[in-house]
Amino acid sequence: MKISITFLFLISMTNFLQAEEEADCMAKKIQIMKPLYPYASYQGYAIVNFNVEKDGTVSNVRAIDSQCAMSRNEDGTIKFKKCPFFKSKSVEAGTLIKYTAPKTSSGKSCILENETHRYIFSLYNPGINDLNFILRDEFVELMDDSE
Repeated sequence: MKISITFLFLISMTNFLQAEEEADCMAKKIQIMKPLYPYASYQGYAIVNFNVEKDGTVSNVRAIDSQCAMSRNEDGTIKFKKCPFFKSKSVEAGTLIKYTAPKTSSGKSCILENETHRYIFSLYNPGINDLNFILRDEFVELMDDSE
């Protein structure tokens, strides 16, 4: 009986130490490819989820969310609605993300799981890094004012 308890204790400590080591795993993003714009007249974003392998490449890339900018709320923030338009182009670009080789603080190789990246698709302001889109009617108004 003592051997069984000791064995169970050792297994649980191994799992605890392995989980602690995985939490310590870190890498730096070194390459992000801009996705192609889909054949859609919408703006929005998609979030991809993936794992970072020991060599810094990504695997299991999949889209976990895709939202279209529809209008503005009363407070001026963008109102989003689920849409499928950005998923496939985000997954394509996501497969090309590169990281430095993940390591723990003790220098051991490791794998990062469930990392995410958000791709933004903007028709009227391609350089934005946040979700404050210029909507179509706002863009038309800006163009009319500039003439």
